[in-house]
This record gives sequence, structure tokens and C-alpha cells, in this order.
Amino acid sequence: MPSPRGARRYAQAVFELAQEQGRLDEWSRDLAGLAGAAQEPSFATLLETNRMPLDQRLAVVERVLPGLQPQALNLVALLASRNRVRLLGPIAEAYQDLLDVAQGIEEAEVVTAVTLEPSDVEGLRARLEQVRGRRIRLAHRQDAALLGGMVLRFGDHLVDGSLRTRLEHMRRALAGA
Repeated sequence: MPSPRGARRYAQAVFELAQEQGRLDEWSRDLAGLAGAAQEPSFATLLETNRMPLDQRLAVVERVLPGLQPQALNLVALLASRNRVRLLGPIAEAYQDLLDVAQGIEEAEVVTAVTLEPSDVEGLRARLEQVRGRRIRLAHRQDAALLGGMVLRFGDHLVDGSLRTRLEHMRRALAGA
């Protein structure tokens, strides 16, 4: 899902700062916490209200999320002053994407007609890592409409080995003959 306008720029700035500081993981943790809190409508509304001074709003953030880095609190202050607190989720997602690229991690998804055992998902992930030459974060979901087989998405690639697709190709071939 594409990030709302501006979220990618904030994430890029935060990522560069985190790299300079050597705090990539701390920023990831802080952004995830802020994004989770910002999903609560009352929290986002509180941060964007002008009825309360900004320092009091930031004090609430510090109480809700103890241990937040001062720079992460500065980001919240910046977003609150611009009424853009709702960007925290997309910023966290975009930051995680940048972190994954920097760490050589690739996202992949496998969709199967039946639910796979965790050991099967792990085996597929290991095989993908071997083929791709990088670490893979593999998500699995089940879709009975595939009838059998699997669909694998990674990067710009789609490998469709589903029975549904094979039957569709066969139907088209028979209709064209």
C-alpha cells in the first residue's frame, strides 16, 4: 500500500538520522509504538488539538510511551504542530521498508489453498533465501479459491502455480481450439 503523501519523506529523514546515530532498531521500536498509539483516534485527536499547549500534549505522549527517544518526541511535536499526526503509521511503515532494504531483507507472500504448517512455511522461506541470496520475511495466507497449489509474490515477481490458474489456461486453450 503506498504511503500517504509526505510520509516517505519523513521516514527518509528519520532513517538518515537513525543511521548517523547508529540507532536503527531504537527508531524502529519508537515508530512502531507511536504508530500503534496513533491508531487510537482519541490519541491522534489529543495531539492535533490546539486547545492544549504542545508541551502538555507531549507530556501525555511520554506517559503513554515511556522510554521514547528525545528525537522521536521531536518528530511527534513536528507532526502535531502541522496536524499530521495521522502520518505516524505510514511513516513507520515506510521506515521499516527502508530498514529492510538496508538490512537486505525482502518481503514475500505465499498464498495457498490450504493452511500450511509453520515448518512448511519455514522450509519455503529457507528455500527462497537460498534462491534469492538474501533474507526473506515470508507471510502466509490461505485462500480456498486457489483450489490447490500456491501463488508466491516477492519483489516484482509473481509465481502462480495455483490449480485455479492452470484450469483457466486449459479452459482458454480449449475455447480457442
